Amino acid sequence: MADGGYVQSTSSSFVVHAASHVPRRATLLWVPGATHDSAAVFQGPMTALADSGYTSVALFLEKSRCTSLSNYVGQVEDALRNLEEPVVLLGHSLGGSIVEVLLAKKKDTAAKVQGAILLCPVPVMSFCTYICFFLHLLATFCIGVFMVLVSMNVAQLVGGGYFCRSAHRCQSIGFAGNPSIVTITGSPQTFQQYHEGIAKVESVNLLLGLLGFSLCRGKSEDGNKPVSLIAGSGDVLTPLWCHESTAAAWSTDIVSLEGQGHFLSDEDWQSTLLPALKQQLERLLKTCLLGKPGVLTFTTFRNFLRFSGRRVCHHEHIMCCSTFFMIGVAVAAATAIASKQGWRAQVRRPDLEVRILVSDSDILVDLPLLVQSIPSGGGELCSAGMAAPVAWALARSAELKQGDRVLDPMCGKAVILVEAALSWPNCHYIGVDLDASQLSGARSNAQLAQASGARLDLLLGDAQRLPLPDRSVDAVICDIPFGRQYGTVEGCRDSLYKAVLKEFDRVVRSDADGRLILISSLEQEPWVLEAANLHSAQASWLCYARRELKLGFLDASIIVLRRRQPGQDSANGLPELAKRLWWETSAGRGDWASLKVSERPLMQATRGREI
Repeated sequence: MADGGYVQSTSSSFVVHAASHVPRRATLLWVPGATHDSAAVFQGPMTALADSGYTSVALFLEKSRCTSLSNYVGQVEDALRNLEEPVVLLGHSLGGSIVEVLLAKKKDTAAKVQGAILLCPVPVMSFCTYICFFLHLLATFCIGVFMVLVSMNVAQLVGGGYFCRSAHRCQSIGFAGNPSIVTITGSPQTFQQYHEGIAKVESVNLLLGLLGFSLCRGKSEDGNKPVSLIAGSGDVLTPLWCHESTAAAWSTDIVSLEGQGHFLSDEDWQSTLLPALKQQLERLLKTCLLGKPGVLTFTTFRNFLRFSGRRVCHHEHIMCCSTFFMIGVAVAAATAIASKQGWRAQVRRPDLEVRILVSDSDILVDLPLLVQSIPSGGGELCSAGMAAPVAWALARSAELKQGDRVLDPMCGKAVILVEAALSWPNCHYIGVDLDASQLSGARSNAQLAQASGARLDLLLGDAQRLPLPDRSVDAVICDIPFGRQYGTVEGCRDSLYKAVLKEFDRVVRSDADGRLILISSLEQEPWVLEAANLHSAQASWLCYARRELKLGFLDASIIVLRRRQPGQDSANGLPELAKRLWWETSAGRGDWASLKVSERPLMQATRGREI
């Protein structure tokens, strides 16, 4: 489970601050249900979300002030005034209903809120559903009906009275417990304590207030924020049918969690509730950046053109012609866009950038709507090289740690090192290349990494005679030549691979933390592995993983080598050529770009920003 950030408790709230080692993303205000103790119910998820950059604030509502709907909503409004933006509301059970009232009726206060997540809310967006829900409670909790009549307190329907302390009763209202102890993640309490908390809710006036809201709620879609709805498939108190009208009113879908009851915090919440919360929070925050469909408008734009491909890059006369071709494409595109959309061309701080990418066989046009600031890991590489997701995947396979010294001995334009530096800026990166023109492009790209705070040094040198001391780096990441663009296939096999692998062995530390990440063509992989001398009794390396992938039309392989330690057998054979590496999701390469982005701060809308 996650370690979370530090905890702070006051008379009115329970706060779990975002962990210090991750960028802060948002403040989550947890609005409790009838128990008035979200800190007890959701302490586990609150702590886990701290490691994702979320500060959680759980309200301790004053029960004496919960005599009416307006008082209940007022306490939530008071709490919102002192929170750091952006703020996302999370309302559970009755608290979910209060969140809906606030969003629908308190437009000024709701303006500070980025969105809301409703957790098993009481249905108040439809009068008919609300009445059916109340009848459902009467039919389900018969003993509670008697307690309601005696005490004139509708909250007794949930508590069930002192006459109903069975394990079955606890489970039916969403607890994983026994007759005497109700176990909520992070806070066990006796059933009597739980019941006494509910009994203090003056729920008749609250019930009438919600009844009036369900009759005259207004239009939920007018000016309101995006809303998500999470429910438990095993919830007896507010079953799934209760949420259909709520989902329809807020134009959202119901996220149903298998095996969860009303409190969504029973066993396995780490694999059900926590992933759902992270996913919905990500969706809400990104939706808020873009706004509702049709809201974003653009008045200015600029074009960006780039050529790539072997024919273009390696023939001087084509490059000369392509310069005039690019100018012609830029002028034609700008004229057509301005005529069709009514936008004005503007070089500095345009609302939108139209990117035209021309290769040997294709033309790709895209419109980036989100960007990251350079200090947050964004920006554009000045010189193109390896595809960014592939470069990031190589660095991810190295499992970099703070303070590591990372070498790319054939760095080219340093795309691998830049991608690594943007995700793991607390390492020292060194790039070496024999081609001065490649290093020129690398220096331009290195500015992007250095702006994010990473240290990246570039050296002119030969990978077969590296200008570095013995055992001076923690990891080597290298796009090793295939014998196509540089050298020949035979030359790589006969001499290059053996020479560079010997040099890599010299500069990488000799203990278990030494690692070597290579990408090779599948055709050349056997010679690369042979050069690593894996089957020798004196082998320095063990092959930890092999992963096949496509680089354009070329079949390639990622090879992960780790230092062989005394006592480790080098004759166990190679691991099979896999479809995925150990850190990948089931989507494989399709998730590399999203995994890369998820480790960096939220992107921002491009409008009016330097792209």
